[in-house]
Amino acid sequence: MNLVLDEAKEITKDDEGNEDSRDLGLLVARGTLLVLISPIDGKEEIANPFLNADDDD
Repeated sequence: MNLVLDEAKEITKDDEGNEDSRDLGLLVARGTLLVLISPIDGKEEIANPFLNADDDD
């Protein structure tokens, strides 16, 4: 699986429960196992960029 994220942020917690974060910017995650992906602001549906206007649904 390849996943591309823009404006990605890493959030980590230590053993005491303290959170730390850092901005990663553009991120390409590649691998066979992605554990957790969680949007903060929800999601936005966009038009399918791979669908041709001439195609029938």
